[in-house]
Amino acid sequence: MNTTQRKHILFLTRWYPNRSDSMFGLFVQRHGQAIALYDDVSVIYIHPVNEKIHSETVIQHHKGLHEYRLYQFQKKAFSINSDYLSDSL
Repeated sequence: MNTTQRKHILFLTRWYPNRSDSMFGLFVQRHGQAIALYDDVSVIYIHPVNEKIHSETVIQHHKGLHEYRLYQFQKKAFSINSDYLSDSL
C-alpha cells in the first residue's frame, strides 16, 4: 500500500500554449501532464497582449493539472534606437 502523499508542483513559465498560438510551449504543457499522473501540478503563464482592454484570466483544471493563463496588457517598453547610439559616440 502506497501511503505517500501527492506533492504540489508549480510551473512558472514563459512558454505555454495560449489563444494566440496553441503550439507555443506545448512541451511545457505535456511535461506538466506527465507529472500530473503522480503529483498535482499548477501552471502560471502570463501572456502580454497589445489590446488596451481588461485583463483576463483563464483557469482550467484537468486530471491534476491546474492551468492559470493570465492575459495582461503590456505597455511598449522604451527602447533606444541603435543608430542614434552609434552616431552620438
